[in-house]
Amino acid sequence: MNAKKIFGLTVAAAGAGAVGLGGHASADDASFRDKSVSEAKSVQEEAQKTPTYTVQSGDTLTAISQVTGVSVEDLTAFNGLQGQNFIITGDQLKLTDGTTAPATTTTAAAATTATTTTTQAPATQTPAATATSSNAAANLALQYASMSIPYVYGGTTTAGFDCSGLTSAVYKSALGIDLPRTAAAQAAAMKQISVAEAQPGDLLFWGTGAGVFHTAIYIGDGQIVAATLPGRNISVESLASFPATFAGTLR
Repeated sequence: MNAKKIFGLTVAAAGAGAVGLGGHASADDASFRDKSVSEAKSVQEEAQKTPTYTVQSGDTLTAISQVTGVSVEDLTAFNGLQGQNFIITGDQLKLTDGTTAPATTTTAAAATTATTTTTQAPATQTPAATATSSNAAANLALQYASMSIPYVYGGTTTAGFDCSGLTSAVYKSALGIDLPRTAAAQAAAMKQISVAEAQPGDLLFWGTGAGVFHTAIYIGDGQIVAATLPGRNISVESLASFPATFAGTLR
């Protein structure tokens, strides 16, 4: 909750109570107002002390976790993201629960050497160093998943997508890349890697060779955005319930 906003609402409420008594503030009214202002300032000051990360275009929770040293689970808990499938550019993510010191993390450069260097997570961050342009594809796919777009066989627009129509549209709009139209053709045009090697924005495929029958966009943390069946909307799905055969990348 925004401490400044809380502050504004608290003062307004106290002031309204004073006017309701004929414009003459009693000692009790003044005491209540002073206490409310003091509590609001305390909340505001506490919020200013909490280290945060400003979400940038292309960021994912996985990438933010890697650069800040705060686990995906903690980021989710600290910011009340349970059940939420995406983050929004400009959001301020808290890096602590407000009661513990910020976590320390090994810098990316130090990770490649025998010497480990630790640094405290700053209050604000630049875009996650591990984020790549393919994150734009993952973010756009998440936006589509929030728009109640239906599955439509042969569909290639936001009026309705099929699986390869979705992946084609996302890569064209987010990355400026024209993919072949069918899932099998897309698989043949990409570098094949294992599902375990997939990064957000890569494509996942089901089937092999000319028998590839489905594709979806990997968004990280074991999740995909997919157009699956008639009667269902584009949605976020778990790989645990629908394991892919292999992944494809243009990296």
